[in-house]
Amino acid sequence: MLSTTQTEIGIGLICGLLAWVAVIIYSRPRPLTALLIVPPFAMVGVCVAITADIVLDARDGRAFDKITRTDTEQTIKAAFGEPDIVQPCGENLWWGYDGNYIDRNNGICIKQVRYNHFLSAWAVGYSVDGKVISKYHYISE
Repeated sequence: MLSTTQTEIGIGLICGLLAWVAVIIYSRPRPLTALLIVPPFAMVGVCVAITADIVLDARDGRAFDKITRTDTEQTIKAAFGEPDIVQPCGENLWWGYDGNYIDRNNGICIKQVRYNHFLSAWAVGYSVDGKVISKYHYISE
């Protein structure tokens, strides 16, 4: 399954490719014109995809800051949607960012979900009863 970022970049590239094909079709006698017009269209498509991801990343960041330890998996899915990755929790537990180390994971955190973006990811860890036990913001991973 593609992540949100991969989908957005793919859409941007497809838009650029379609613009390139349209220019080629309508400028048969002038192929050089197509070569001069297509790259800007492709760049605009990629820029739109990256800008959309930045906006979505900021939205997820605001929702991430509101997560509490009383939240459930259903509450998180309602705010973020389906996660991009579901994996076992790591060895250490964090609450938000690097400065908020909780402790080593002694088995209390059993599942971690990730919501990936272009240059960051938001992760939430759950206990066996589906309650939030940790959260972490990965940057440029």
